[in-house]
Amino acid sequence: MNLDLLQYGAPWRGAQSAHVDAGLPTGFSELDALLPDGGWTQGALTELLVPHEGIGALQLLLPALARLSQQKR
Repeated sequence: MNLDLLQYGAPWRGAQSAHVDAGLPTGFSELDALLPDGGWTQGALTELLVPHEGIGALQLLLPALARLSQQKR
């Protein structure tokens, strides 16, 4: 049975971003410039992979989390 996966809606194609929303600013302009949506992608899962705990990775999330909590989100 030959299935043409492209006929079923919009399959995920890795590097192609289908996001409509602009990224949520990280609070770090240098990081925003490197991220595909210009910030943290909204409506998607972002995973931070670090070599070990306690190296400050949470610091990357705090500005965006503070902004969201002020917006009651």
